[in-house]
Amino acid sequence: MRVGVIGVGNMGKNHARVYSMIDGVDLVGVADISEERVKVVASACGTEAFTDFRDLLRRDLDAVSIAVPTSKHRDVAVVAADFGVHMLIEKPIADSLAAADEIIKAAERSDVKVMVGHIERFNPAVVKLNEVISRGELGEILTMSSKRLGPFPPAIRDVGVILDLAVHDIDIISYLYGREVENVYVIAGNSFHMEEDYASIMLKYGENKAGIVETNWLTPRKIRTLFVVGTSGVAYLKYIEQELEIWKEEGVIKENVARREPLMNEIESFLKCISSGKEPRPSAVEGKYVLAVAIASIISYREGREVEVRSIYDDKTDAKLNPLSSSAPLSLDR
Repeated sequence: MRVGVIGVGNMGKNHARVYSMIDGVDLVGVADISEERVKVVASACGTEAFTDFRDLLRRDLDAVSIAVPTSKHRDVAVVAADFGVHMLIEKPIADSLAAADEIIKAAERSDVKVMVGHIERFNPAVVKLNEVISRGELGEILTMSSKRLGPFPPAIRDVGVILDLAVHDIDIISYLYGREVENVYVIAGNSFHMEEDYASIMLKYGENKAGIVETNWLTPRKIRTLFVVGTSGVAYLKYIEQELEIWKEEGVIKENVARREPLMNEIESFLKCISSGKEPRPSAVEGKYVLAVAIASIISYREGREVEVRSIYDDKTDAKLNPLSSSAPLSLDR
């Protein structure tokens, strides 16, 4: 399979590395407007460097990873769709619901597949936790709470902490519940960034089920955890360590998690879907849903009120919320 990577900053260079390691995959090239950066990554991965992503798309690709700034996702994805190339788009899918819709329509028009890179779905600890929940070992799930904290990544200039970090937990909590968020209420603010750099998010699901997401760019070291509380037990997951504990009255059970790089799992799943014709997950529609919850969260903290998620699908609220610069360079990726 012939593949490429567009945007080779912090996340894109890892996509290129993983593709170059997979048997049967030909990493045709990598693209970035930073000539210095793209040459370094191309050399490390044994492939060709491009400073214009369209030149890469002209190389008869089957699939491409798009890891440019969120504000550029639509621009690149629509062109890739026109070339008939399947896409793995880094999260979030876009910077507005209108942009997400354009990507979805372009993909449908060209009959290409889109996966959105909500990478925690492919964390082995999350896979194991989903199995535990599906077997009913925790009983009825009542609440989930996550912490995704850490220092500020200087490359993130076009979005706040909700669109950069909280989208991971919005996706995972919704995935594990098997439900969509109905309402959100958020307290957030900015201490140094142009957008919010800390947020406490309350996600309201049906049947009095809740999700709580605490996230910031203020903590000196990375913390990535998830608590799942059920009527028969509690699960404690550590994302970075890929560890999962089940807490019950009789004691703590440490689950056997086969550790593996989540990005490798994600990219292999993407390629298998292309080969088999299956719809990738998380799909573009799922990516749009997560974006809608994130936008509802931004509205909530800016306006100081609870927001119904479905209500923003039909209005143009997200268009006036978009603070992202259309001139952000393609080299500043995730």
